[in-house]
Amino acid sequence: MRKINLILVCWLLLLSLCFADSAGQRRVHYPKNADDITAFVEVFSQINFSVNDASKYLGVVNKANHDDGFYPGDFSILLTPFPSDQGEIKRVVLDKGVDGRKLDAVQIDYLKPVSISYGELREKYGAPGYLKPPAALCARHAVNCPPAFVGYSFSFMPDRESLATGKRLEVAINLEMEWSKEVPHHSDKDFLVVKAIRFKRIWRDQED
Repeated sequence: MRKINLILVCWLLLLSLCFADSAGQRRVHYPKNADDITAFVEVFSQINFSVNDASKYLGVVNKANHDDGFYPGDFSILLTPFPSDQGEIKRVVLDKGVDGRKLDAVQIDYLKPVSISYGELREKYGAPGYLKPPAALCARHAVNCPPAFVGYSFSFMPDRESLATGKRLEVAINLEMEWSKEVPHHSDKDFLVVKAIRFKRIWRDQED
């Protein structure tokens, strides 16, 4: 019996190591539903989650395919998703701070849109705001030129005890969807067809 208990303890220890790294952080994977988004935000909102951590779990740096004409800016890193994810993920972009180590944002573009529960996100993060659609690429003198997408923006604020002195961290979760002529209004039972998700860290003074 003691031998069986010892085997069980070792197995549980090994299982726990599979879901945590050396810093005690949870493993990160690409969100495919509302629960995945919540888990991702919990890791992303940790102060010590860095550019290196994100590239370790989300893809390979400097081996991205530029055939689609996308090139990152000076403070961005374009990742190639791992082979097991390349059938679902189109692109991953990390936005970093000026020092090159601080992680400001993660953008995930999907090859096929994923279905996300609006009600679960609303219950977790409260009422969303609308994303501002980007300027559309239009022909000169075009009359009807809709933006490329419309979506929702949710926000999450970690416990104050986990933050740097004098600073307050807010994580914005931006869901991008295909453009429709009307801004979508959803019930809690609806699922959103999401083509891209952007997680952004916003640092504010405590007085704000």
